[in-house]
Amino acid sequence: MRAAVWMTWLIFANPLWAAAASPPECVPFTRALEKAGETACITGKVVDVRVARSGTTYLNFCREPRDCGFAIAVAAADARRFGNLTVLKNREIRITGKVFRREHRAGMVWRRQDQLLVASDEAPAKVNQQP
Repeated sequence: MRAAVWMTWLIFANPLWAAAASPPECVPFTRALEKAGETACITGKVVDVRVARSGTTYLNFCREPRDCGFAIAVAAADARRFGNLTVLKNREIRITGKVFRREHRAGMVWRRQDQLLVASDEAPAKVNQQP
């Protein structure tokens, strides 16, 4: 009897766990501001990769970052760990994390390799390639 109850629980409870743990539905970067304050999946094509004087790298989705509604910030230490981020230029990506709001724009901080997927690869980004 216990085995039957246990088996029934495994069959019906596991799909519920899987649904609860599934990643959030992705939205295009143009709608990222709607997700401010939430953990979200954002998609888009990286158009530009720039390094600020502080060492922070920005993955931008528009040619002119100031006019864009979303950017990804990568701290200098994380950028060194991730490797050559310029390989992401002109690539469709998905990133999952907490969306923050700064003025009229949204952003996200990329801290862990598994947060970002290159859409065609369906695997965490491998950016440790030479330019």
